[in-house]
Amino acid sequence: MLIETLFPPCDLDLCPQVGTLHHHIYPQQQVVLDCTAKYLAVLGGFGSGKTIAADVKGLLLSLTIPGNRGIIVRRTLTKLHDTTQRIFQECLERASINGIEYREKRDGFAHRIILPNGSEIFFRPSEDIGRFLGPEYGWFLVDEAIEEPESTFKLLVGRLRLPAAGQYLCGMLLSNPPPKTHWIHKHFGEAFGIQIRGGSTYQLFRSSTRENPHLPQGYIDDLIQVYGPMEAQRVIEGQYGFASDGNPVYNPPFEHGRHVGDPKYLKHLPLVRAWDFGFRHPAVTFHQFGRCQHRTVHWIIHASLDELFELEAEHLAEKVKEYTRQIFPEAHPAMVVDCGDRAGANRNDRGPGPIIRLRQRPHNLQIKYKSCNLEPGIELINRRLRSTCTCGAPVVLIHRRATNVIDGFAGGYHFPRLRPGKAPGEKPAKDEFYDDIMDSIRYAAENYLRQALRDAGVGTLTVAQAVPPKQESWRWMIGENWFA
Repeated sequence: MLIETLFPPCDLDLCPQVGTLHHHIYPQQQVVLDCTAKYLAVLGGFGSGKTIAADVKGLLLSLTIPGNRGIIVRRTLTKLHDTTQRIFQECLERASINGIEYREKRDGFAHRIILPNGSEIFFRPSEDIGRFLGPEYGWFLVDEAIEEPESTFKLLVGRLRLPAAGQYLCGMLLSNPPPKTHWIHKHFGEAFGIQIRGGSTYQLFRSSTRENPHLPQGYIDDLIQVYGPMEAQRVIEGQYGFASDGNPVYNPPFEHGRHVGDPKYLKHLPLVRAWDFGFRHPAVTFHQFGRCQHRTVHWIIHASLDELFELEAEHLAEKVKEYTRQIFPEAHPAMVVDCGDRAGANRNDRGPGPIIRLRQRPHNLQIKYKSCNLEPGIELINRRLRSTCTCGAPVVLIHRRATNVIDGFAGGYHFPRLRPGKAPGEKPAKDEFYDDIMDSIRYAAENYLRQALRDAGVGTLTVAQAVPPKQESWRWMIGENWFA
């Protein structure tokens, strides 16, 4: 039996082998079959062919290892039947194996399949997976893992220990790309290639809808039209992204084409670091503020350090200093200022807040703070996003390296989804990811932008000691070509 015969027959009119019965394994599917990692996650755009590749891999593990036990799960029985199990059954029929036993039949589907070599394959809904799990498995497959709680993955990992499978234990996750707040990102990250964690190997793959030649004409164009160019990166290209249920906080007036670019760092302007000290997910964003020749205040968001989790303030400070040196090597320490929310300077039963602690050695950080109320800060940022300047440069410009900031403005930071019979939520959703990043943005706006808008002078919002000592005025910045 050739492995490619497990895949559907080719029906492409432009295929060189048209007119003969033949099969293809596409490159993104071959990558899944060749993977040697113990755990792999395949993030694929809509219709990218990821399910059939994983089904074939599971079938091959059962055919080649006598006595193997595999389990395929999806959130509900209906979804399991309609897609994953139907595709697996078609692969099994193409294998033309005699002596297969089909047990636990329901709605025309067998939920336990026994192969002639004694291997068993189970199909289960994951809604109450604890009821159905056996003691141990040699492989598992979770389809549309974006719908699953982390507990599903943990339960299956705990049972991936079948001795008969030996070194070929394999756990597979398939999913349309989730947001970075999802547990898949926590376990698999964003790096492609095999990663070793705690003695086990993990691998992340991404497959694009564009790689499936069997899709109908116009399918991708329809997805872009419906989902928009930003979310299309997720549903077509297989990239992590946001999938908000509620209305975006800043979109509109945020426009990707208008507010995203490649601004250069201006070494004569202060670099503002805005801190959000959430322990679960801290975030620090990097800003510069200045006036153009028309005296309009311009705001550049250069970067964001936001993929850190469960860090104490002191450890976070070391990460921030290292990142500052890496991204802004020209920034003189005297031209770097810090700000945050007043809550960071509070004392509680655990002691002084992080702003107070970071004033001490060895950090010696003087973090400016004030009360940063939510609604006024959001309105201030929205006004700046709507503003224009006759100089032609955007009033707010975000560097394209700050991908999570861009996603936050585009809709990752959103209001809660409207529920029938309930009034609209007045505050943005707390997702412990985008809300932390966008809180940091708001702290920069409250501590420095608001002050600049009130200041009738030519200068930027900065602390007095950050001014070059021989400089008598701010006129040296007028006429600077910021955005060349």
